[in-house]
Amino acid sequence: MDVNALKNSESARRFTGGTVIAVENQKANDEMYIILEGQVEKYKNYQQAGETKTKTLGLGGIFGETSLFLQKAPSETWIAATDVVAYGVSRASALSFFQTQPQLTALLVKKLCEELDEARNAVAAPAPVAPSMPSAPISDTPPAGMISDTPPAGMISDTPPAGMISDTPPEGLIGDTPPGGGAPAEMPGELFPPDHQIYELQTEPASSDVIYKKHFKCPICEHGFTGWAIRTTRLKLEERDKDFRSHYPNIDTTYYEIVTCPECWYSNFEQAYSQPVISRFKENKDQISKYKFQIGLDLTEDRGINAVFAGFYLALKCAEVYYKNYEMNIAKMWLRLKWLYADVEDKAMEFMCAEKAHASYLAAFEKTDASPEALQQLCTLMGELSLIVKDVPNAKIFFVKARSYKNGSKALLLQAEDGIDTIRKIEAGVIRL
Repeated sequence: MDVNALKNSESARRFTGGTVIAVENQKANDEMYIILEGQVEKYKNYQQAGETKTKTLGLGGIFGETSLFLQKAPSETWIAATDVVAYGVSRASALSFFQTQPQLTALLVKKLCEELDEARNAVAAPAPVAPSMPSAPISDTPPAGMISDTPPAGMISDTPPAGMISDTPPEGLIGDTPPGGGAPAEMPGELFPPDHQIYELQTEPASSDVIYKKHFKCPICEHGFTGWAIRTTRLKLEERDKDFRSHYPNIDTTYYEIVTCPECWYSNFEQAYSQPVISRFKENKDQISKYKFQIGLDLTEDRGINAVFAGFYLALKCAEVYYKNYEMNIAKMWLRLKWLYADVEDKAMEFMCAEKAHASYLAAFEKTDASPEALQQLCTLMGELSLIVKDVPNAKIFFVKARSYKNGSKALLLQAEDGIDTIRKIEAGVIRL
């Protein structure tokens, strides 16, 4: 099966990052999609009370089958988390699809069988056993809306290729407890900002029902390894901060979003492990691997605060040396570093990361071609970040723009109104930043 040929076929569908492809309980096109590039996130109660991300689909992921076969409205909202290329199967082309694409047909049958088996197991599954407390502190946090980047990717053939990321945790590892990590004696300034420190943070371990061990294949050195992954289907949103940090019971997913290859130290958001890296960029491997011998931490297993910081700073380096268009990823990483510095109560570093995130989102915004729903989210976040860094003119611009989406999320409309009210008080001298 030639994936590139499929991408260039008449059946290829392209969605820019942030596009709402279909809305829960609203009539969608009678079309099924097989993802050839990018990620699609599924939500229940999207932008409403009780919003829950149920799944992130990557390469080989399938969605829309109920619209195709049953002509039913989708039971979830589908969002293009990144730019997406998908192979579309309509009712008119279904017969030709089944006759000419046996591998994709087998993939569809396999996926439907897996969903049926998963549903049976969910009914029969016993309550999870809480993991034991690790000997050293660990931490936790997750993605939300378009700010989040997350999880498992499927496969593009009925037989999974060697090393392809699997959504199924290896046998016997589901109950493993993530270890904490001791702080290293010193941090190399070449990777970390000058004022970064060694931090002590005591937190509760993530529950074993929301994390598991997953097999990854590094897109740079092709080394296979197991690392921690988040069960996004088990996440239940409790609260979301103004800067879009989401809070869930039993886990803070920020501490599990970055995956690091233990061989070459490639670090990135989990879903990046299902995406190819252009060959010429792989020559930059030594620019990242050198840090492996400078930091005495196991970044694959260790979920302690110092290892998590190192993972994000490595991911920032990787974005610059392995990718051409990385502005949005960089912005998301700086935002999460802001959250981490808030956890360790380092106000100066938290503000520095807010400035970096603000500048990066501004750069990414100039290139984005997202849907109105995604733009409303992005403008609201940029309004909040602008207030944090005392950029009142941009805060006003983005809150007004977020408020202009009258058919958008009511919660975001209210947040934009609150932001505009704050700006009025600033301009009147009632509030000082």
